[in-house]
Amino acid sequence: MPRITDLLSEPVRETDWLVYPILGKQGITFFHGRSSLGKTPFALECARAVSVGAASTMNDLEVRCGPTSVLYLEAETAL
Repeated sequence: MPRITDLLSEPVRETDWLVYPILGKQGITFFHGRSSLGKTPFALECARAVSVGAASTMNDLEVRCGPTSVLYLEAETAL
């Protein structure tokens, strides 16, 4: 197992963004907040923008990728 000092000495890698500065190409993104803030519409708009490779109409999100596949998982609402 690596020591924390070894991990901290590693150079910080630049993030490759799908949607700047919200969704990185690698990793997992969680949207968290109070109920009815608009997290679901925001997440769906991010997914739409990435899936078509176009700028978002919501909050002027800057999409930095061509059309690509999107996996949207949601586990909060009833079936």
